[in-house]
Amino acid sequence: MANAISRLAGAFCYRWYLYCLVVIVGVHCYCLSVWCAFFVLNSFMKRHIEGFTGDTLGAAQQVQEIAIYTVLLANS
Repeated sequence: MANAISRLAGAFCYRWYLYCLVVIVGVHCYCLSVWCAFFVLNSFMKRHIEGFTGDTLGAAQQVQEIAIYTVLLANS
């Protein structure tokens, strides 16, 4: 009986460990992609901001709007 309980506890801990590992890796990948997108858009805006601030700010607003709609659709 004790051996069965210890095997069950070991399996539960192993599954919990894998779940935490997947969540941590997923969060890191998400943060890395947000960080990369920030620097790509930042370099794009710095290159094109020479007198066309309305254009780049409008583009940033459109990218943000698409990202928000994508998140809302993914959660529904």
